[in-house]
Amino acid sequence: MHPIERLRSVARAGSVGQLDLVREAASALGGLGDDGGGLVLACKRLVDRQPTSGLLWWLCSKLLQAADPRAEAWRCVDEVEADPTARHLADELADGARVTVLG
Repeated sequence: MHPIERLRSVARAGSVGQLDLVREAASALGGLGDDGGGLVLACKRLVDRQPTSGLLWWLCSKLLQAADPRAEAWRCVDEVEADPTARHLADELADGARVTVLG
């Protein structure tokens, strides 16, 4: 699939997990290669369509300042996948506890 088509799919994604959204966005944005103008426009459109995704904002900011956006995209995915925050939070919750997530 062409990177632009993939970006459209990511932008239209409904209730998708943040990690999945970042993986797909990284793959699509990395596919733009050395097209700096295309990367800026694609990032703008993605955050316009997914304004509540903090991870997507973070990914775009990292890619826009990177010397090699393709390599940075995969480094960011690796960093997010290795983040132990969710595991630490789950360990601290009492059994049967309920969590409300907004956004």
